[in-house]
Amino acid sequence: MMATFAPILVELNPDALHAGRAILDLVILARYRSHDDDTIRYLLAALARIDLLKEVFRAYRPLDKTTGKGHFNFPKFHSISHLPEMIQSFGPPDGLTTQTGEKAHVEFFKKYYGLTNKHDNYIEQIMRHDVAHQKMITMRDLVKYQDTKVLPPAIERSQEEEKKTEAGTPLDLHAWGWQADDEERDIMRQIYHCDSRYWRPAGAVAEWLELDTFLEALAAFIRTDRTKSREHHLSKGDNNIDTREADCGWVRRYPVRIHSNVRCWKALGEDSLDIARLSKDVVVCRPIGQPFRKRWRRDCAWVHEYDQQTSDADGVLSGKLVGEVLVVVEVMDLARRDFRQRPTHLQGVFMEIFKYRHNGQVQECHGMVEVERAQPSTARNPRTLGKRRFYSLASIERSAHVVPASVKGKEFYYINSFIDFDQYNSIYDPDFLNKSYRAAKEINTRYTTRQ
Repeated sequence: MMATFAPILVELNPDALHAGRAILDLVILARYRSHDDDTIRYLLAALARIDLLKEVFRAYRPLDKTTGKGHFNFPKFHSISHLPEMIQSFGPPDGLTTQTGEKAHVEFFKKYYGLTNKHDNYIEQIMRHDVAHQKMITMRDLVKYQDTKVLPPAIERSQEEEKKTEAGTPLDLHAWGWQADDEERDIMRQIYHCDSRYWRPAGAVAEWLELDTFLEALAAFIRTDRTKSREHHLSKGDNNIDTREADCGWVRRYPVRIHSNVRCWKALGEDSLDIARLSKDVVVCRPIGQPFRKRWRRDCAWVHEYDQQTSDADGVLSGKLVGEVLVVVEVMDLARRDFRQRPTHLQGVFMEIFKYRHNGQVQECHGMVEVERAQPSTARNPRTLGKRRFYSLASIERSAHVVPASVKGKEFYYINSFIDFDQYNSIYDPDFLNKSYRAAKEINTRYTTRQ
């Protein structure tokens, strides 16, 4: 909703956009699976903003049938004012719905009645069905409880290690219409001992996919990993990831295969018993239909820049960048061998990094961060790769919901922070309470003085 209406209302009626954001804040905060004094304070602040910003819609109020005057007297508007105290008294409204009673009536009475013989003792038959059903539910909950019991530390660590960012299934290039010629097939099989259905020389991949600076970025990626291995450096990378080589021809013959996606993890906070539980997230980058080169689905992703190199974002995004995934590859480093004398395999993501607008600050009006595509370098011999570069899988954090927008002829993108709990709780202005209330108060004053 917010990402859709923002490009329209930011010009026509930004005050209504403020009101919409206040309503969304209330809805999302009320759906938290766990609450404390801070979240109750946020709820109260959202209610206060809604009360102030309702004046934006004064011209559209319905008329009272008795007095003929406009009003805001809606029972639902009044009921939401009790949300904070209701949550404090009864807990979070996790999964609460007014349809529970009706659903129970169908499940425990109508359905059971259909299983009886409809004779005089049908009530007793319904009760027997219900008792049997409750026993099954109890047994299911006991089994589920056993599965969620605290595990020994060794088992817990092994399970946590499984939740790491991984590349998805490699693409069968023959199936997608990219047939290897006899020379490529012989080279892949006889020299590099790999299947030509999946592997191709890096130079051929760059030409086939028509990706600018692919070879330069791949050379920098391999060189950076070699440096990291020599120095036993355990951080995510170093400053060489963006350094361009004068001649990257050596990487053209390195075998490369393409993967369809990247599987990573994000904390959605959907489990009341474990708010920090991670859920699987898939960043897709694969061709759609034929021919292989023309149409691709390319998702966007968050990436943590090497050695805290960020844009001009002032702490809001904690050094994270967002970009479009152009291709996910695995490359054989022919200059390095493992203990079995086989080439070392590296997996990386070739991305086009977006540039933050407004220094990466959350926009006060709609609550989202704006980005735009960076302009290509005009330097004759640039020393850096610029907007397109490779990142290791460990640097990919999760998918990013990026929505294209156009305001006053300017093309840019919104990073939708309302897409899920994880994004909502990580992309925000630290001073949003004061700023949002101050803006709501100013808007309210402007509208009330007109009356």
